[in-house]
Amino acid sequence: MFDAFTSQDVRHFLLAFALAIFGLIFTTVMAKRARKNMGPQHVGFAEKHEFDGRVSWHCVWMEMAKLLAKGRSCDPRLKVGCVIVSADNTRVFGLGYNGSWAGGPNEPESLQPGKSGFVHAEVNALIKCDFHTPAEKIMYVTHSPCIDCARYIINARISAVYYDQEYRDLSGVELLKNAGIYTAKMSSIVKYDEPQTEIS
Repeated sequence: MFDAFTSQDVRHFLLAFALAIFGLIFTTVMAKRARKNMGPQHVGFAEKHEFDGRVSWHCVWMEMAKLLAKGRSCDPRLKVGCVIVSADNTRVFGLGYNGSWAGGPNEPESLQPGKSGFVHAEVNALIKCDFHTPAEKIMYVTHSPCIDCARYIINARISAVYYDQEYRDLSGVELLKNAGIYTAKMSSIVKYDEPQTEIS
């Protein structure tokens, strides 16, 4: 699906990504200033470690997934984006969004849930992933995986899955957890840089 990318598409995506990161940095700095005026009752889990003002990698990768969904998916009902990265946050292994096959029509077969005919974002990211590199792989996806995608994720030996919104069917999340894959909703984790001991 990425064969149709043009240099202009790449420039637009990089510009949108840079603007999103700038917005995250600005919001994070303002939140840090606001916390200085809050009493101890407002101190939450994020303050258990020293906060140095940087946007967490969790937010960086999830924003990238959201941009893929918003900027590339042609599904009018549900736009999903997915990013697979190394656990040390130094490499991007795969990108994907829900859409047609390479060169296929950019219109869903149906607007009914589950019948769009589009390839899911997780699958598109997984088929592009470099599995020759023996590195722990983490997936960030805008919506929690369906049951079928969960099976692919397990077989691909993804170490952890972070999602932003819940899919209508949470059986995929339950399967991932039962298979021993750390799975968490973004709102339930710390969004500031701190040791990622939960995925070790």
